Amino acid sequence: MVYYYFGSKHGLYEAVLRRRLAGRREVVAALPGTAEERLPARMVEALADPSCIRRLMWEALDTGTEGPVVAEEERAEVLAELAARLGGGPPDAAHRLLVELGVTVAAATFPQLARMLTGRTTDDPQFVADHARVVAEIGRHLDAGPPEGI
Repeated sequence: MVYYYFGSKHGLYEAVLRRRLAGRREVVAALPGTAEERLPARMVEALADPSCIRRLMWEALDTGTEGPVVAEEERAEVLAELAARLGGGPPDAAHRLLVELGVTVAAATFPQLARMLTGRTTDDPQFVADHARVVAEIGRHLDAGPPEGI
């Protein structure tokens, strides 16, 4: 049936990823403006659906740095919109967004490390609260900007 409807396993993967990525503009538009608020919200979202992060990891492993990416144009537009909201202009906004993505998806990407480090699973409400507090603290530092002289 997979081959009948999607042509291949990769076709099924593309369909699942496109469906998950649909509506990302609305999610991006609804994110809070400050990193202190935005980062914990994105972290909670990543923990609520870690399968999305895992699909993106499989895509990265499959395509490498230069391979074709599912819905690349649409995704690039959404990422550019989000980077523009961060300010600073290119290339700083793009690098800032990469840092934010790393901070917000780390626990969902490496749940086994989160458990080994904290003694709690990533679906434990206490883990989520503790991690959100630390992620918000990182957001406060990002909102403050770089120290003088950097």
